Amino acid sequence: MKYRFTVWNTLIIVLIPVISYILLRQNDFAPNSVLGAGLLIPVVIVGATIDLILQVIVKNNKVLAVLETSLLIIIIIVNNMR
Repeated sequence: MKYRFTVWNTLIIVLIPVISYILLRQNDFAPNSVLGAGLLIPVVIVGATIDLILQVIVKNNKVLAVLETSLLIIIIIVNNMR
């Protein structure tokens, strides 16, 4: 199976340097930022795993993009419901 470039990959590619920068320069940030960056590491790993599973199940790139975008929107909505 060939691992394709998708919506979730874009977010993972953006998150990894941000997490690395915050963890390496932890003296410049509040402790909450460092803790938050540490908690994003499992999110990146789980996101990559979900992306791989979806790529195996869904073969059409357009359907995969719509599915991943809708999942991201649902995650954002659920996260903002406090």
